[in-house]
Amino acid sequence: MECYGAKEQVPVIWLAGDSTVTDQPGVIPYDPGAVFSSWGQCLPAFLADPIALDNQAHSGLTTETFRSEGHMDLIKQRIHPDDMVLFQFGHNDQKLPHLLADREYPENLRRFIEDVREFGAQPVLVTPLSRNIWSKEGRYLELLGAHAQAVRNVGEKEAVFVIDLHEYSKNLIFREGAGKSCRYFHPGDYTHTCEYGAYRVAGWMAGELKKLFAQKFRHMKESVKFEPPEDHWQQFGGHKAVCGGNRQEEQFDYIEKSSTDLVAAIQKALAGRE
Repeated sequence: MECYGAKEQVPVIWLAGDSTVTDQPGVIPYDPGAVFSSWGQCLPAFLADPIALDNQAHSGLTTETFRSEGHMDLIKQRIHPDDMVLFQFGHNDQKLPHLLADREYPENLRRFIEDVREFGAQPVLVTPLSRNIWSKEGRYLELLGAHAQAVRNVGEKEAVFVIDLHEYSKNLIFREGAGKSCRYFHPGDYTHTCEYGAYRVAGWMAGELKKLFAQKFRHMKESVKFEPPEDHWQQFGGHKAVCGGNRQEEQFDYIEKSSTDLVAAIQKALAGRE
């Protein structure tokens, strides 16, 4: 990234995605178990090499609106051959019939890959972070499986590295169970991580980047013990989300805070695909 006073340009990791990737705001009083956070904003905690990170992810975005609202153009204006762009979408795409996993979603990912390669930079696809949503009968609701598979398929066809965050996070939720997994999510929320969850996911992401690009990330920092208390989700469980406006991004982000509304939105999108 070009900076005033910088003696040399360092490689940049660009992040493109939705609310599970974006830089979330802090709150006062601060508590790591009761603040929205993302793996994108926690990733710099593990970067030790001369690498910059530019997070262009925003809440409520899809593979369509990331381009139409000019966010991809911002990357294209500044990107250099040594840079890398990580794309993670799906949570909001699946709420729209034309952005389902077998519709325009994979095509939009392919266009992102073409854009990055045009500048000689490295595109990397990331499967969407799993949600912690279960049925009343105790069955895990695999709501993002089709989109995660679409990402894998595009990566294979386009010879692009894929970091399977969906599989990792789903296995973590399975291993710890619905109740215990709540401690990694914002109180009253089943999609957005708190800082505990964001840090854990970022540490895993850092390890995957080091595996794939050993030379670029050879000095990646190790994670430190940062475990949430067992009852923090229940302690702050009185959180109630309030819709902030009528823009599509705000509506989509609001829907994610209610498992009932979310499932209804996905079912509506599937019903409208014909």
